[in-house]
Amino acid sequence: MTLNPADYGQAPPAEGWFPDPTSPGHERRWDGTSWTNETRESAKSQLIEPSALASPDQLNAAILSAEAYSELVDLAPPTPPASVPLLSVATAPKRDRKTRRLVGGLSLLLVFAGVIAVIVGVYGLVGVLALQTTAAILLAVAGAVVFFAGIVVGAIRTRR
Repeated sequence: MTLNPADYGQAPPAEGWFPDPTSPGHERRWDGTSWTNETRESAKSQLIEPSALASPDQLNAAILSAEAYSELVDLAPPTPPASVPLLSVATAPKRDRKTRRLVGGLSLLLVFAGVIAVIVGVYGLVGVLALQTTAAILLAVAGAVVFFAGIVVGAIRTRR
């Protein structure tokens, strides 16, 4: 069975010589519709005799006697900017300002509360050392909690 490109919905190749799979080193002629019985030796299979090669002296003489290539090639004119399609540049989505303002305001409020808590905590610590009352201990612990909450919210705010 002979396989033809048309059997697979493809256009057949143009007429010409192609490598013959049944005979390595040979080419078979394609007439545009089917393979012919004409074959020939492949150009790759024809080896050049070493005596036919140029000697290094002959090669150098040929290179030195050749004229340098000096013809300039015209480049294509630049395309006008209007004909070049513009690419849209993807931008990062805008962050929600309401959330940023809320976290920033809460952070600022807790920082001020933390400063006040440190002052009250120091006052409570002095009271604990002097009186050792339960109210003074609770005041010092509450001040420390508010202070550390302010630090945590401030750290979260700066990471965004």
